[in-house]
Amino acid sequence: MRLSFFGKFLGSACLGVVLGMGSGAQAADTAQERSFPAVPTAMPFTAYVLTDGLRMPWEMLWGPDNMLWVTERQGNAITRVDPRTGDRRIAGTIPEAYPGPQHEGILGMAFAPGFLTSSTENLLYVYYTMKEGDSRWGRLVSMPYDHTRMQLGAQRILLDRLPAGDDHNGGRVRVGPDGKIYLTIGEQGHNQGGNYCLPIEAQRIPNYMDIPNKNWDAYRGKSLRINPDGSIPDDNPEIRGIRSHVFTYGHRNPQGLTFVGEDLYSCEQGPSTDDEINKLVSGGNYGWPHVAGFRDGNAYVYANYSAAPNCHDLPYDANTIPEGVPVQHELEWFDPTFVPPVKTFYTVRNDHNFNDSRCGADHAYLCWPTIAPSSIVYYPANGAIREWRNSLLITTLKTGSLFQVRLSGDAKEVQGDYSRYFRSPNRYRAMAFDPTGRYIYIATDVSGGAVDDEGRPANNVRNPGSILVFQYNDDGTYGYNPDQARVTVGANGMARPQEPSGVVAADGNAFPLASPRSAETSVVVQPMPTQPPAVAAAPVQPAETIARPQVSPAPDGVDVTGSAAPDTVREGSVAESDARERKEREQTEQMDKSKALNNAEVERL
Repeated sequence: MRLSFFGKFLGSACLGVVLGMGSGAQAADTAQERSFPAVPTAMPFTAYVLTDGLRMPWEMLWGPDNMLWVTERQGNAITRVDPRTGDRRIAGTIPEAYPGPQHEGILGMAFAPGFLTSSTENLLYVYYTMKEGDSRWGRLVSMPYDHTRMQLGAQRILLDRLPAGDDHNGGRVRVGPDGKIYLTIGEQGHNQGGNYCLPIEAQRIPNYMDIPNKNWDAYRGKSLRINPDGSIPDDNPEIRGIRSHVFTYGHRNPQGLTFVGEDLYSCEQGPSTDDEINKLVSGGNYGWPHVAGFRDGNAYVYANYSAAPNCHDLPYDANTIPEGVPVQHELEWFDPTFVPPVKTFYTVRNDHNFNDSRCGADHAYLCWPTIAPSSIVYYPANGAIREWRNSLLITTLKTGSLFQVRLSGDAKEVQGDYSRYFRSPNRYRAMAFDPTGRYIYIATDVSGGAVDDEGRPANNVRNPGSILVFQYNDDGTYGYNPDQARVTVGANGMARPQEPSGVVAADGNAFPLASPRSAETSVVVQPMPTQPPAVAAAPVQPAETIARPQVSPAPDGVDVTGSAAPDTVREGSVAESDARERKEREQTEQMDKSKALNNAEVERL
């Protein structure tokens, strides 16, 4: 029985343990075969743990050498992972990087044009943070790669003493079709949490003295456009009469960047609502801290703690504003260069309740209407997964999900609603896929806030520091047998559940393996391609609010912008019967009608 591709998501706990060579792989019957712990997922995917034990992975790219390149934030390392076996090899280390508890260390990286194809230098651009005493700063470098030794060489500093902090450092790096380097820098979590008395400088622009003195302090809350040698491009925008590295400004915590042709999309974490997908345009002002999401006056005010005369004497609260803190409403601010997001997760009304009893006071942020987007990639129009073609894919942290947002035919606009996949009690940090688009790789955080299958805080993430593989099966076979603990991947490209012959773990216990449910359970895996990829995919903590009025709860599922509220998205496990299949078809048809009506209303407005 073949079931619909949509509406099938992760459901139950992962079975099996991770073994062998610091990865999820274990030798099977022959030297060419390996078995991996199975990951619960729904058709038409088969999923497994490729490797684990990574030390807080942050960035992940599919390299032209057909390896996964990963930055390990707390390992001070750049690691290459074999996507077939899970074997790992360190390509280089940066011991001077400071691996703080969150948002610090080796962050983003990007391949220079011609890497391992036409370039003689084979440069890798890397961004990392440093700390000396109480001083923190960021550094952008290039590192040559010796493909014979498989090692990175000495750094060349491109930009140094960029602003950094202990929160919201951004740090995503991409190379555009124009050959320029694009880098995001967050606002360092100012005006919230432990930094609540520090001013937000996302609207600050460098002055005429900053540039010649190489004072980059005003780069907080910005995206930068940089020449390959670190200099300022001549065609960068003039903002308030100053040309600098600044490409766009008014950002909070921009975590993802991806090019779609010449257009640059980003994902950005909002406060307690309004995570954003933005389309970055030269010189654009994206509103933070005056606006979160759309400039609509809904559920956000800018409470400027740093401007309170007695800030250090005031208690900080993410939602309740103490007396004496200056407050500005969104509609009180206007800038003609403001660029609204193309989509939000989620915009809610002023009467939304931010105190969900499921999460309690200590983990209230996990129930706020946000997803904590951590990376964004473009899935091409010729990818193997038909339903994903010409879409943006966003990994999320607190919801442990992959969100799909479709684009218009010319890829210039966001179109329709979103779909959600692979939900689990993990924090999905970064994503990549192979050149065919058939193998999806997701890197997970070691720890941090996440929610379980019931929407409640999870004590631990399910697959810490791992790379999960979601293999697309276009023959529509079942993706996961709940009795299946491991998946065997052979040299001939066949993935299959193991027979219950007893693979023994390191502790001497045998796995509870099971035979395939039916012949349908065997999945044909296309061989990994050997040519360089046409598309190199790439890749936070949950966001905290600035201020939200405390009011009565909004009706469930309300979304005043047309973005679906969390509980309007269809979820569930794989159907086991024809009756459930018919029911799901009916639900899909009904949801399509609802979406059409919703989109028509948005067009009308």
